[in-house]
Amino acid sequence: MSALSALLIGFLLLVALLLLFSQRDTEGSATNIPRIRGALQPRIARHIDALASTDPAVCKAAQNALLSMGAGIIPYLLAHLERVDSAPFELTAAQQLKIEALLADFGPQTMVQTRRFLRRVHRVSPVFPALLRVLQGIAPDFVDEVSSRGDEFPFSLLAPFVKHVHRQSSEEEFLEIIARSEGDSFLVACLPFLSEELVDRLATISAARAADIRALWFRVALQPIALPTDPRPRLDENALRELLEAETNTAAEVVQLAANLADPRVHERFFRLIAARESSTEVASTALRELARAGVRDLQPQLNRLLRAPQLGQADIDRLRVMALFCPEPAAQALTISLRSETPRVVVRAAEILCVLPLENYVHAYLKALGRHRYSPLEPILAAPILARWEVLSDKVVEAVEHDDREIQLTAVELVAVYPGPSVVPRLLKVLGNQDYFTEVILNALEVMGPSILVEGRKALRHGVASVDGDLMQRRLELLEALEQLAATNGGESGGTRAGRVQHPQATKSDTHATRK
Repeated sequence: MSALSALLIGFLLLVALLLLFSQRDTEGSATNIPRIRGALQPRIARHIDALASTDPAVCKAAQNALLSMGAGIIPYLLAHLERVDSAPFELTAAQQLKIEALLADFGPQTMVQTRRFLRRVHRVSPVFPALLRVLQGIAPDFVDEVSSRGDEFPFSLLAPFVKHVHRQSSEEEFLEIIARSEGDSFLVACLPFLSEELVDRLATISAARAADIRALWFRVALQPIALPTDPRPRLDENALRELLEAETNTAAEVVQLAANLADPRVHERFFRLIAARESSTEVASTALRELARAGVRDLQPQLNRLLRAPQLGQADIDRLRVMALFCPEPAAQALTISLRSETPRVVVRAAEILCVLPLENYVHAYLKALGRHRYSPLEPILAAPILARWEVLSDKVVEAVEHDDREIQLTAVELVAVYPGPSVVPRLLKVLGNQDYFTEVILNALEVMGPSILVEGRKALRHGVASVDGDLMQRRLELLEALEQLAATNGGESGGTRAGRVQHPQATKSDTHATRK
């Protein structure tokens, strides 16, 4: 073998060894707990173990040591927090709350990484309320960071955060926060707390944000829509024939023809105009509105076609809203199905049209759609009609906790955890243990509600539920008790605390929901 061949073989072996070690390192870095160079990783693990100590001095020293390592350990802390789901008995309740407090102390750096982390957190995971408490711990100093980036957070996490901010702020402070916020998601989460008077006061601080809220109120149809009652004079035969013989018709001509809808030729012409590709959405939506006004009921296919149109302006939406008022049942059949569409524009249009109908009849449809589109930008759009009428609809949402449909159940529990309705805790405890997947959701809800409700929940839970895992139940009870102690230390509702100091609420407010009169 020549020297050149030997050199080539040696080079190839070296490359193979390098690739092998590179692959091993990549696999190692994909574990749950991130690799940290040198002796830092065992030091972090040792300090986290020390957080379980009953000696306050030992815990304080461990907290200070972890804080001194800087924000680079945030992924490691998040991975440890995730153990409350994958290995719940490896962390004590006290350890868990101290890890949450450490994460909150890193402020905006934690926010950035938490948004990414949330994408893999399941709705029934006990990690969810833990992350919520982390955000609440950040709130006192970084509320503007969250409110200005509200559209970047899953709405199911943003809504509890807004409730926490509302509770800890005076009315003037809350209005100032809204004035500095951006996007619609934050405003939707605020809807149960907003009244006409408050929005008038907000207008003196930020006319633009007050206008955004009024536009949101319009979209969810809080004001009744007036139906057209103007008389339509019938066309004589010559004028009628001239319009029917035209290749197509304008929207104004459609209105003229509507007076003669009893004529089968006009009836057929309207359906052709709606189906024709060359017809504008203005013409098609006008024809659909006039058919509904004339008493035609079987219009679901035509409505579905318009909902899927590439372009549909606000004037078209308004005409379809009127159409829905003229024939509510057929329209609702099409719209409630469209709420669960995979096409975002269809969902947005259906939600805006359906909310003109008596919403108490369609709460379940909105809840199911909310469950279907969880963690998507459609969440606030679907939540807005319910939250804008929360004082009226909360009973219906609470009743949905016992619904047979899984998606409706889960979404109802999440909503009442944030915006409690009447007698919600007894109803939650009534269904606790009925389904395995539901147990964690209810326990999460009890955590989110706060200590005033946790007291009632803990007493009932202590009697035990036969179908619930006893060890898991005990772990949750320990956490509930730790949260209650934390709230007593803070002097109010539980939220995140900082590792270095206790956060004192600026003000305590009742959960009375102000609604627009």
